[in-house]
Amino acid sequence: KYLAAISFYFVVFAVPIAGHAFGTWLALTLNVLNSQYNEGFSSLRLEHWKNFLRMHVDENGDLEIFSIGLHRVPKKWVKDPLWSGNNFENIKKTTTPSWSWKRPSMWIPERNSKKFIPLVVDHTKLKRVNG
Repeated sequence: KYLAAISFYFVVFAVPIAGHAFGTWLALTLNVLNSQYNEGFSSLRLEHWKNFLRMHVDENGDLEIFSIGLHRVPKKWVKDPLWSGNNFENIKKTTTPSWSWKRPSMWIPERNSKKFIPLVVDHTKLKRVNG
């Protein structure tokens, strides 16, 4: 009986109240205090506005970090007729890595739009420390 009563209490009262309090806190901090953007937007599960980091170590050993953002993510894709891998037998003979191909991706968005073009949101360079 005790377990059933406690389970009922948590399902009916505790979980919804805690979820509401946390959601209210995120809404307030995001809109009023202009903070906690990661926490607020990650819980929204938006299918667009994706970001990722690209890191590169240059010839001096410095680390460059690029934050790349996509405003919209395409939903429909088609095979790229100009894909560099169509001539796969010739590519196997040469040891050219796929990232250096002119068209490395086999798939392209069904329709072209400026919204699908990746943008550099931020760029940071960390100097190598000798020691």
